Amino acid sequence: MSLTKSERIESESHEIAARVLNEELLSLLTRLHERFSGARADLLQARALRAKRVRAGEPIAPPAETAQIRQAEWTAARGSEARPVIEDFEDGLAPSWNRILEVAERAVRGKGWTRVRGIHLEERHCRAGGKPICAAFFDLSVLAFAPDPGIVIPKLESSAEARLWADAIHFLEDERRLSRGTIRVALEVESLEAVAQAEEILFELKEHVAWMRFDSKDYASNWLKTHSGSADFLAPDLTRAEIRERWLSPVAHYLALVCEKRGLGFHADVPSLSPEPKLVPETLPFQKPSVARVRELLAFAQDFLDHWIRGEGRLETPSGACDLSDFELARCQLWQWVKYRVDLAEASQPLTQERYLEWREEELQKLKRGTNPDITRLYEASRAMDALILNATIAEFSIPVAQAYLKSA
Repeated sequence: MSLTKSERIESESHEIAARVLNEELLSLLTRLHERFSGARADLLQARALRAKRVRAGEPIAPPAETAQIRQAEWTAARGSEARPVIEDFEDGLAPSWNRILEVAERAVRGKGWTRVRGIHLEERHCRAGGKPICAAFFDLSVLAFAPDPGIVIPKLESSAEARLWADAIHFLEDERRLSRGTIRVALEVESLEAVAQAEEILFELKEHVAWMRFDSKDYASNWLKTHSGSADFLAPDLTRAEIRERWLSPVAHYLALVCEKRGLGFHADVPSLSPEPKLVPETLPFQKPSVARVRELLAFAQDFLDHWIRGEGRLETPSGACDLSDFELARCQLWQWVKYRVDLAEASQPLTQERYLEWREEELQKLKRGTNPDITRLYEASRAMDALILNATIAEFSIPVAQAYLKSA
C-alpha cells in the first residue's frame, strides 16, 4: 500500500487525498492528535466503566456536583441560528476512504452544517504510530479549513466529553488564528446519559453551540443497550415511529424547555408537546412482535448492510431513505428479542437463535433473487448480522463489526 506522510500522521494515498489532505492540514491533524488523543482514550475508558455500572443498576440522573451549572443564569453565545445539514461523515456515510474524502472535499468548500463522527470511532485510513487516529479529529481538522465551519456533534455521553470537544475546537481556532466562536456547533442528543447532562453539555460548548436535536431512533437504541442485561425491560417494536413518538414525547419536551431556557434552537423527530417533561421515559408495556414484523426487520437489516458494505450509506425503501441509525435500532431490537426468546404473536414457539437463523437465511435468499449477483455483498452482510445478533452481549456500535467487510475503494 502506498502511503503519503506528514510528520507522524500517515494517510492512504488517493486521488482526492492529494487535493484535500495537503501538508498544512495533515500538520494540523498531527498536532490535534498529539494534544488530545490521551484525553480521548481516558474518556472512552470512563464511558465504558460508566455503562457497566448503569447496566448493573446504577441510576441515571443529573450529577449532584454540577448542580450550580443547572441553577446559574447563562445563555449560549450563538443564539438559535439554524442551517441545513449538507454533509455527513456519520450515520449517512459508509466510511470507505473514497466516500470519506468526497465528503471532506465538499465540506471544506461548503457553507453549511457538517455532521462529524463521534470520538468512539476511528479513521482507519489515517494512522499515527501504526494505529488508526480518532475519526472526529480527522473531521474537525478538515472543517477547520472550511469558509464558515458549522459542525454537528453526535454520540456525546457526558459534560466531560463535551469539554474535550470544546478544548479541541478552541485549539483549532487558535491554530488557524480564528476568533473564538468562529466554529459553530450543533448537538445531537442520542442517549440517556446525554439527556441527563444536557445543560452541562451545553454549558461546556456555550461559546459555540447554536441548536440541539433530539434523535429518537438513536435514543431508543441506547435505551435497549442500557437495559440489555435484564428481561425486565423487554420493549415493544421501537422501530415503529408511532410507538417512539408516544414514548419519547416527554423527553423531547424536557429538552425543548432546556433549550428555551438557554436561548437555543431545538429540533426533534418526535413531538415535544406532552403533559409533563421527563428526563427518562417510563418503561413501555411489552407487546409480542409478529412473525411478519420479525421477518421484515431481518430483510431490512440484511438489505441495508449489503448496501453499506458496498459503500452506500443510505438505503431507499418504500417508506423513505434509511441510514445507519435505522439499522442500529433494528439490530438492537432483534438482539433483545432473540436474547430473551420472546414469544411471537401468532407462533407457538419463542424467537430462538435457531428460528432466527432459519428466517434470516430465508430472507437472505429472497433478497438474492432480486439483487445483481455481480455486486451483491449479502453473504458478508448476513455474517455481520449474525455476529451482532447472536452475541451474548449487545455490541455498543455496529460499525466496528460491519467495517471488517466494508468495500475499501
